[in-house]
Amino acid sequence: NFPIHERQSKNMGIRKAIATVITAAMVLPMTACANREKPSGEDKTQSESSATNSSGNYPDKPFGLGDEIPDPPKQVSMWDVLPEIPVTDASAFKYEYDSKLGGMVVTDYLLESPKVRFPDKLENEPVVKIDLNCNKELTEVIMPDTVKVFSFYYMDVAIGRCDSIKFINQPRDKETISFGGFESLESVYIPDSVTEIGDGAFSGCTSLSSVTIPDSVTEIGNKAFSGCKNLTAINVKGGNPKYYSVDGLLYERNDNGEVTLSKCPIGKSESVTISDGVTKIGDYAFDGCTNVTNITIPDSVTDIDNYAFKNCTSLTSVVIPDSVTAVHKGLSAVSFDGVSVFPVEGSIFAGCENVKVTYKGNTYDYDHIDDLYAVINGN
Repeated sequence: NFPIHERQSKNMGIRKAIATVITAAMVLPMTACANREKPSGEDKTQSESSATNSSGNYPDKPFGLGDEIPDPPKQVSMWDVLPEIPVTDASAFKYEYDSKLGGMVVTDYLLESPKVRFPDKLENEPVVKIDLNCNKELTEVIMPDTVKVFSFYYMDVAIGRCDSIKFINQPRDKETISFGGFESLESVYIPDSVTEIGDGAFSGCTSLSSVTIPDSVTEIGNKAFSGCKNLTAINVKGGNPKYYSVDGLLYERNDNGEVTLSKCPIGKSESVTISDGVTKIGDYAFDGCTNVTNITIPDSVTDIDNYAFKNCTSLTSVVIPDSVTAVHKGLSAVSFDGVSVFPVEGSIFAGCENVKVTYKGNTYDYDHIDDLYAVINGN
């Protein structure tokens, strides 16, 4: 890397061109999305004839009927647009050329305005990296699709410590989401170039209220939404072959067409109903849902995985249907002073000390959950 004023001798004819992408990622505060009409000129994919029943399913294709894999339930889209911020002038930035990345790296922002839109080129070179110290209280940040790497930090602390940022877009050249720790982030739109939402991708985004996942995503990592205490809806666009959502709950379908409830957003409150046809409640599915008081489990569920209801502290009564024949208790390591000592069995109701669970006419309190597991698992 060398400063811009030292690179006059660089042979501009041999540098590798950066592919231009067509569409920008889009972001908008969720309060502005409510009841918002679709922007003019966009193809309307939702029709009045696509209405679903009260469970969010097509009436002619209820889950659990026959061997046919159910279609993802259609839902009302939230049409997100980029904030109307003009491209910030090049004089507002410090930058340098990176020969390995083949473009400019922005290293500082000099203005006081909390809204910034980075240009896609500086001195006719593509902007490929943003390595920015948050010395200003930025609230809205828009990056060009040419960006391959971005880091926002504060006082030499790692990425995600720009606590004032509410809206930021994901550049299309990045295929993996990496917004963990943006505590003020209220909403994010993920472009259809993204294929993976990595482990802890939104971890610690305490202000995040909703996420819309495109049909290109084929992998969602562990604890992707950990600590998102205000997240009330995980929405999946129709057409995703693996994931879909109903009432803000995230479901996952395997190659055999079996459906797992993958995640209930921890901001959900009071009653939650799991869709008919779901066969499994996945690992940590309700972990941290401290406001959920009641969960309705359909008769189609046969398995409940590790720590499924962990830390649902408001949960007082659950009826497990007779169809459930397996409860999986994971092993977790107990540590002292950072040293792992021995593994202990977990509980699907870990931290739910006030819960009472009914199964086949018998009720078990928190202190007798192991008896419940023995009955369900037949041992």
